[in-house]
Amino acid sequence: MSEPVRRLFFALWPDEAVNAQLTDATESARRQLGEAGARLVATANIHITLAFLGNLAEERYRCVIKAAGRVQASSFALLLDRWGFFRRAQVGYLAPSRIPGELEHLVGRLWEEAESCGLKPDHRPYQPHLTFARKVTARLDFPPPESVLWKPVDFVLVSSVTHASGAAYRVLKRWPLANGKLDHGPEYSA
Repeated sequence: MSEPVRRLFFALWPDEAVNAQLTDATESARRQLGEAGARLVATANIHITLAFLGNLAEERYRCVIKAAGRVQASSFALLLDRWGFFRRAQVGYLAPSRIPGELEHLVGRLWEEAESCGLKPDHRPYQPHLTFARKVTARLDFPPPESVLWKPVDFVLVSSVTHASGAAYRVLKRWPLANGKLDHGPEYSA
């Protein structure tokens, strides 16, 4: 019998207020892309992936949880202010024009710690983006988006399960960013 596995990734996960802002900022583009046949990402699922870990067995999952607890990173402001399109993946997204150094540091530290659990880092340049549509077949040609300023206070580990209707995500654990305003209670305990 094979050991159960979880499909996991680290992410920035918006709180309700930021989620509402992101939903509003992408509403017109979502509507137009939906009418053109794109598959829209459920607003409850919008996030920015920091590190995709893949399918992990229980032992490696426990290692990743411990490793993430060693990550020290500062809070930062992320201004999402431009549309983007990954042609090969057929993904429409909202992204920052400038990547804060603290965000790059956080991603680097997550991969360093993931390596200690035997995971191989993604060596492609990190491109933070918030996917809001899939099966997008043409470059986005919309007026500039309404900018959203997001100040994450934590990062999360997320489990992904794929269904015929799309992916279902569940936040498994949260870790605070230094200097962020925390209001998440005991979920931060080790």
